[in-house]
Amino acid sequence: MLGSLMSAGLEMGLPTQLHLAYLDPGTGSLIAQAVVGTVVAAGLALKVYWFKVKSFFSRTPAVAADAKPTGLAAEQKSETPEGSTDA
Repeated sequence: MLGSLMSAGLEMGLPTQLHLAYLDPGTGSLIAQAVVGTVVAAGLALKVYWFKVKSFFSRTPAVAADAKPTGLAAEQKSETPEGSTDA
């Protein structure tokens, strides 16, 4: 079986020697860290852009963050005097 694989490797130009590599615990933790980091980054990106993704698939348009408040929020803001602060 191994002989036929080696001859097939020679015909295709592939290396014919069997290379065994040692992965130490540091390499394993590096791979685990890369996987966890990728998952966390994807989750954070989804969290940041969730509103845009949700509005893309829904029928309601996205509202810009710097838009002026309307309705009840605008009425409550206009009722507070200019110089006073809510303490």
